[in-house]
Amino acid sequence: MTDRVTLKYMAQQVIRMLSKGTPSKDSRLDEREIAESLRQELASSVYDKWYEAKKNKWETINPRLLSTFTLPVSIDTSEKANYVSVGVPYIHLPDGTGIWSVRPVTTKSAINKAMIPTRPQEMDVYHGTITKALEGQFSWFALDDRIYFTKRWGKTLLDEGVKNVLVTLVTVANENIGITDVLPISPEQRKTIVDATLQKYASLMGIMPDEVNDNSSVPR
Repeated sequence: MTDRVTLKYMAQQVIRMLSKGTPSKDSRLDEREIAESLRQELASSVYDKWYEAKKNKWETINPRLLSTFTLPVSIDTSEKANYVSVGVPYIHLPDGTGIWSVRPVTTKSAINKAMIPTRPQEMDVYHGTITKALEGQFSWFALDDRIYFTKRWGKTLLDEGVKNVLVTLVTVANENIGITDVLPISPEQRKTIVDATLQKYASLMGIMPDEVNDNSSVPR
């Protein structure tokens, strides 16, 4: 079944294809090295899916690619602003949607809604005018490994009693995915990832790998 595929499983499949069967005891094919190559191809696949979604004007993303974290709000005294430290590897997509959603943890209905994303350069160009345009709502922008928040009617998140925010990130294909973690990918993505890795290693080894077989009996 493809819904339980892992990097380890795909690495074993690649080794089997390159070896044209069970690898010999003196095989130099390293499972973890191949798993890392698969991880890189997985990241490329996520980017490809992002570009496809943008071209077709899709507004959704596979929820299995997303992870949500509760992060504490801190104060940057030099900037006089509230922020959270992300501290989790995530995919930096070109339009900033690697950070999928930011929402305050609060019971106040007036501010219990997803915040509006902006970009640091917009803050520099418009200075305080963008805050006025968003008056009544919090907005955020990402800078390095932090997410900064604007004020709402002159008040910060902490002023409003918001001590934590929920941050949803596109986290698939990063270093926090273990070799035995189940991957949120479709059968089509799996074939693309395995084929690309096969071609890479076959070229280096000067061999022609067999076609990938989704019914391979390699154990997961």
